[in-house]
Amino acid sequence: MNKIFLLFLSLTGSFFYSQNYSGGAGTVGNPYRMATLEDLRYLSEHSSDWGDKYFLQTSDINATTSSTWNNTQGFNPIGNTSSSFSGTYDGGGYNITGLVVNRSAIMYGGMFGIVSTFGTLKNINLVGGSFYADMYVGSLAGETSGTVTNCSSSASVKAQKDAGGLIGVIKRGITNSHATGTVTSGYTSSAGGLAASAGGGMVSNCYATGQVNGGIAGGLIGGASSEIMSSYATGAVMGGSTVGGLVGITSKLVSNSYATGNVSGGTVGGLIGWTTSSVTKSHATGNVNASTFGSNSAGGLIAIIGHGTAASSFSSISLSFSTGTITGGSSVGGLVGFGIDRQKISIINCYSRSNTPQGSAGLVGYFEESGAFISTSYAAGQLGGNNPGGLIGYGLNVTFSKAYWDRQTTGTLIADASGWNTTDGGRTTLEMKNQNTFVNWDFSNIWSIDPLINDGYPYLKENSGHLATKESAKKDDFQIKIYPTIVKDIVYISSDFTVLKYSVLDLQGRLLKQGTSGSKDFSIDLTSLAQGAYLINLTHEKGATSKKIIKK
Repeated sequence: MNKIFLLFLSLTGSFFYSQNYSGGAGTVGNPYRMATLEDLRYLSEHSSDWGDKYFLQTSDINATTSSTWNNTQGFNPIGNTSSSFSGTYDGGGYNITGLVVNRSAIMYGGMFGIVSTFGTLKNINLVGGSFYADMYVGSLAGETSGTVTNCSSSASVKAQKDAGGLIGVIKRGITNSHATGTVTSGYTSSAGGLAASAGGGMVSNCYATGQVNGGIAGGLIGGASSEIMSSYATGAVMGGSTVGGLVGITSKLVSNSYATGNVSGGTVGGLIGWTTSSVTKSHATGNVNASTFGSNSAGGLIAIIGHGTAASSFSSISLSFSTGTITGGSSVGGLVGFGIDRQKISIINCYSRSNTPQGSAGLVGYFEESGAFISTSYAAGQLGGNNPGGLIGYGLNVTFSKAYWDRQTTGTLIADASGWNTTDGGRTTLEMKNQNTFVNWDFSNIWSIDPLINDGYPYLKENSGHLATKESAKKDDFQIKIYPTIVKDIVYISSDFTVLKYSVLDLQGRLLKQGTSGSKDFSIDLTSLAQGAYLINLTHEKGATSKKIIKK
């Protein structure tokens, strides 16, 4: 009898513990089951469950009636400034349809408001619906400091300040996620098809396709101090100040990424509005219009590169290209509009077929800092205006090496319109489609040429078109060794090609150490770092390479 009574107490206790959801106990082994709209509503209204609880969605949920809740303010975001969400919500791949947040007076609007460093959002799919709040708004979350992976949204998002199609503010990275809804923010704030800003970790294997309107605006991210890799954006982007087809402003590496949407605003780039870092294996094909807010810089790939603060700092563009038409702007280049003072820029293994009907230059409009370097690259777009440069519009002491331009399409016989430096790299259109023209170019590993591809001009083997966000990285034919992978104090680099810059980051994307090399063989002292896992990033003549090492 006692055993039966104890069993009864156990069963009834479990029942009452989970009666507010469709089952479960909120533990990792037995998460709360989220099967109905009432389950979601209960969670949103009970902050006592926003701690270290586990939730698993077990069916599709129709949330369209949420638009009538709370005097049409809709759903109450899960997590806020007083109590963030630090649990785990696994959407199970099921849909939540028609969820609505309509709260003009709050910050951090979304299905989730604020997600802490201990929180995890995964496998959540938001279908339709709309999200509106004052600032820091995303359909999935207003701000995330935890883990976000395998999430998606097709909802529309609007904010007075900082709106993102999926997340308002990303603080720790995001993977394998996308957003397809329209995003609108004020013209003095940030907006991005995926997120308004990303300030930590890495953005990888993500994409956005919706139209974006904002101040600092990007098809994927408005402003980023996170590395962006294997990601893309296809929506049109319209901004008030600095605008990019992929990202408006960034201070970290962009790699294996692309943008195809048309872009307009003040300072405008087909891929990036303004970067202080480097770009590799990326491209942009959308049209660029920089006449909306006065005459500023415009580039088929990047509008401005450099930060103008650190003397003799370095950025590179490699294995990348642009093809869109560029209108407006005072400093215009087929690839880059403006290379800013104090930043030495190298352009290696790149090309532009962007048209600039109002003139300037085939590759770079203006190099403000002396010592820029252009190698194994070409321009073949149509240029207009007076006295355009086949490669650059203006630059002091620019070095050209194995660089060419189509003198028929560009309409110019000189490489540098400023007259400081010219080369014999001008060729006819027929010659530009002949491999023999490109002396000492690597047509085994980097370049290829085919009359049926890229209108017969040379193209990049690893960056010939759209990159799939989930494709695995191709193994490089050249060798870069980073060893040992389990290291005590010193890690060694041995490369077939010159390494230009290195950086050491933790797995959250925080920069711990950086420097320049200019050598094929060198070492990095990691003595000051604690035990743990780190990323070694190398920028070199063929692009960029990353490898994880363990500090013991």
